[in-house]
Amino acid sequence: MMDIGLIKVEKKELEIQTFKTQKLNLQDEYRFTASKENIVTIEVLEGMAEWNGCEIHALKQYTFDCGSHSIFTWKGCLLKMNINDKSTPYSSSDNNMLMVLNLHGAFDQIREDATKGSGIGPRVMIYGNADSGKSTICQTLCSIGAVVVSKTLPFKDSFNTLNPLVHHYGYKNPSDNICFYIETIKKMARNVECLCKKQPLVNQSGFIINTSSHVADGELQSVIATIKSFKVDIVIIMDSEKLVSDINKHLGNEIVKILLVPKSSGVVEKTRLQKMEMHDSQILEYFYSHDNTLQPCSFELSFDAITLVRMSEPVLPDALMPVKNSQKIEPIVMEPSRDLLHHILSISSATQIEEVTDSHVMGFYCVTDVNMNTRSLKVLAPIHKPSLYTVLILMDNIQYLD
Repeated sequence: MMDIGLIKVEKKELEIQTFKTQKLNLQDEYRFTASKENIVTIEVLEGMAEWNGCEIHALKQYTFDCGSHSIFTWKGCLLKMNINDKSTPYSSSDNNMLMVLNLHGAFDQIREDATKGSGIGPRVMIYGNADSGKSTICQTLCSIGAVVVSKTLPFKDSFNTLNPLVHHYGYKNPSDNICFYIETIKKMARNVECLCKKQPLVNQSGFIINTSSHVADGELQSVIATIKSFKVDIVIIMDSEKLVSDINKHLGNEIVKILLVPKSSGVVEKTRLQKMEMHDSQILEYFYSHDNTLQPCSFELSFDAITLVRMSEPVLPDALMPVKNSQKIEPIVMEPSRDLLHHILSISSATQIEEVTDSHVMGFYCVTDVNMNTRSLKVLAPIHKPSLYTVLILMDNIQYLD
């Protein structure tokens, strides 16, 4: 590894920016950590490399922030980066990419068989403890599973702009409102099933479901509901034999193949601060894009022009409910108040209160000010004028300070 010094002169002060080069051998992985205060820039000078299955084009700079990252190469490459020791960079040949490639090969064979027989592709769910590499393996499988006539996942973009299907949940964890979470999962599954019936290619391609981290045994209820609702036939468990055993017990006679996959040695446990940064960066990306090329708008909404609702919470635990009875989740109309400041609001497609539970989300607002004198909200939005949809759903414990 050698250093290349670049001197910049700004405001009569010398600022030294250090670049480094790193050669990677066959199937090596270059790992590092980035943050808002420690942004890393990487460029491929020679060879080919990828990030989570997405190709990194040669002689083009890529910027990384908020989280642990890894650059992988199948045939070797030469990297140039702006990085320091705070990022704890290192290269390793100990990774699980061959295993991921084998999984992709198996899923692709199921897709091939689906075109000749059942018409149903692989329906995969990935589950595991926190910081086990679920999202990385999920994005990698999705990206390398896309054929060239389609497209791989866009580098760094987390939001699909091609008519995404979004439902409102509004809590940080499934356990915060487990009844509503399971109802939302079932709605999503019904929509996906309808899409599969209408489009044979989608049905043959299958799908891969990423999940929230396993926190407590009580959350297995939502996992089992996901498996049954989406008719999942393959469950990948990340590095936990206990979870394999627990899920097998709950599934009973369900025919589901469960695969135990070891996590990569490059997986790093995220601190609370890193998780908060990643949470904020996702909201920031929605309004400004990951490279800050978008300019969101700000405008006022009169209290009289909107209907603000929040979803009800269960009064009793399911264990105390009568057999075969379930608690109905209903929207509750709210009066806007100062407590809305910095909260995220979902724009519902519903035109009537009764439609809120089954509606999908058209977009989001961030409340930047509440004026009780003029009875209005000031919101940040990706559009230049208020949405035609006026039913807004409060995200109970999700906030963002712009």
